[in-house]
Amino acid sequence: MQAQTQTDYDKVRQLIDEADRLMAQIQRDSDDQEDSRRRLGLDPAKVRSIAAQQLSPRDREQAEAAFRADLDAVEQEVQAELARRSFQTTPAAAPRRPRTMI
Repeated sequence: MQAQTQTDYDKVRQLIDEADRLMAQIQRDSDDQEDSRRRLGLDPAKVRSIAAQQLSPRDREQAEAAFRADLDAVEQEVQAELARRSFQTTPAAAPRRPRTMI
């Protein structure tokens, strides 16, 4: 059972590492976009400001609510998987064939 729990933690750790890797990739992509805007002669802060103004407060709230719902769903899925695996029994060894008496 201990080995199963360790495996579960390893999988969760892998998910966290993958999320960290994706966040780093998103940050690099964002930095690349800002560099591209600067090369075009645009001020990245002003571009963000204009883009933010195009979203109504209602749209912003909906986007944030959808984002929070997605995060909650992922968290619930991870917790459900951990709970499911904690109750999962490890397969026992195959039963031994009975010995024939001589």
